[in-house]
Amino acid sequence: HLESFFMMVSFGSFSVIPSLVYTFAPYIANALGVANGRNMDTLAISVSVGVTSIVMFLLGAWKSQFYNSNWCMYGVETVGVFAVCVVCAFLVGMGTGSVINSNYP
Repeated sequence: HLESFFMMVSFGSFSVIPSLVYTFAPYIANALGVANGRNMDTLAISVSVGVTSIVMFLLGAWKSQFYNSNWCMYGVETVGVFAVCVVCAFLVGMGTGSVINSNYP
């Protein structure tokens, strides 16, 4: 059962990365002076997706070490799975939001 503990710790650790980046990206942009009146929500989402994509690519490349395969292909595959998950989450959120908002005039 030690494997399940490590799985829990790994999932908990890596699932926090997008939230932390989304939360602190506007503050870092203001501190560096690169905000310049930009939409902070767009900046935070873009930086969060970008950093998470890099982390996912690195995890995919690391996964290739356990198999006899090309590290680049595993990295791209992992980022592709991440992109599909992001699109599905967005569509479910939009669908749920439209159902909830349709009940209120």
